[in-house]
Amino acid sequence: GWITVTDAYISSNKKDRLIEAKKSFEKAQFSFKRIEQNSKEWQERLLHLQARILFVDGEIDEAASTLENSCNNKSISLWLAFLIDSDRLEEAYDYISNHTVQVEWLNIAIYSFVLSGKIQDAEQLFLETKDEIKRLSANGELADSSYENEYFYEKMCFAMANAFYIKALKTSGNDIQELFYPDDIGDNGKLSLSKSLYYIELLVDEFQQNGRDSYYFVQGRKVELSAAYLLQDHKRADKIAIELVDIDELSPDIIEYLLSRRRYLADKFDFRKLAEKLKEKHSDKVWALVNIADIEVFQIGRAHV
Repeated sequence: GWITVTDAYISSNKKDRLIEAKKSFEKAQFSFKRIEQNSKEWQERLLHLQARILFVDGEIDEAASTLENSCNNKSISLWLAFLIDSDRLEEAYDYISNHTVQVEWLNIAIYSFVLSGKIQDAEQLFLETKDEIKRLSANGELADSSYENEYFYEKMCFAMANAFYIKALKTSGNDIQELFYPDDIGDNGKLSLSKSLYYIELLVDEFQQNGRDSYYFVQGRKVELSAAYLLQDHKRADKIAIELVDIDELSPDIIEYLLSRRRYLADKFDFRKLAEKLKEKHSDKVWALVNIADIEVFQIGRAHV
């Protein structure tokens, strides 16, 4: 129905879809009012949509206030995420430290602890949950537990890694949306990046043991690439970037990194093949066409050396 349509518009993460999202949300509300027995599930779903629309529209505080009185754990998770995104870290930490952490917002609690500087709390929560998942798995009880699915541990590893990565960026004092260079990161930031890489290694170990790919594994490798670059571990960063392209992970940041290293990788990586992949997968994207042209100019230059 209209709830699903609204959710699809919001999930596209495109500002130009916001008007359509608002229109379909109004229709969802109208449909909701016509139902004689309104369920709490419907109410929560509508609250989620309203809060997410406000968030995408830049009204972060208002989005948070929409959910602050909810007792639904999924709503609490979203509310805490809004608080953290708006740097209301103390408020988020106060709530979490005064309540029993629930599975639905456990990973948000990890972000809150790390970004608030409560590293010991984050690491203790991680280890306790890891041990619990391990116990449930050994007893064949994981599938029937409150943990979402078999990927929850990987999701938790990624949360730890990404939280420490964001913390490292924040220590620079710059807006985390800006482009970062190794010189922007001080000693405390480097320590956080090292912590981030540790949890990525746990994620990679899990992948190697189970032989299964996942969204969190791929996203974790992207964080690993950025962290290695900022620590000036170019050998590691080069290896990750090449491996990501090999599995057709062709996001602009990865391509731009490889092109920035082209003089060092020219004899180790097939840039011509990369251009072919970009033509095949992203021929309708301006950023891809620019990078394809850049690669072709580079290849011509090498041919005349």
